[in-house]
Amino acid sequence: MQTLTNRNTIQTIGKFSLRIIGGNLLQQCYPVVNAIIIGRFSGTQGLSAIGVAGSIISFLTFIIFGLGIGMTVLLSKYYGTDNKEKFRHTASTALITGFSFTVLLSLSCLVLASTILTLFQTPPAIFQSSLRYFQIMCLGLLFAFLYNYYN
Repeated sequence: MQTLTNRNTIQTIGKFSLRIIGGNLLQQCYPVVNAIIIGRFSGTQGLSAIGVAGSIISFLTFIIFGLGIGMTVLLSKYYGTDNKEKFRHTASTALITGFSFTVLLSLSCLVLASTILTLFQTPPAIFQSSLRYFQIMCLGLLFAFLYNYYN
């Protein structure tokens, strides 16, 4: 098992940090590419729809990301103490719980999408575009959870 105590600490942390930074940069590229493509093909109405629904999706993604951080704390504890049994149990429990929560969150948002956008006072001119974008992005929340879990 590799730990910070039996390796070059700076080098190990540097390699670990580069992976996290790379993953975060890729995640940040998604909305930019999304805006470029939708802006080119749908114009200002499409960009407005992304702006409204995208902020809500970002909030939901941050909730999922926060769950991932909490899981990481527990997994790191058991990995660091070389408690493989607790590590495996916690990893499987985290996967099942996080997966279930994300599915429930996604389904809730899909069912309540129109209500959520109404609460955010989405203008009527972009309501349908925002609704479609929001629903599509809700389906992708599960993939965001899986990415953050395995990351």
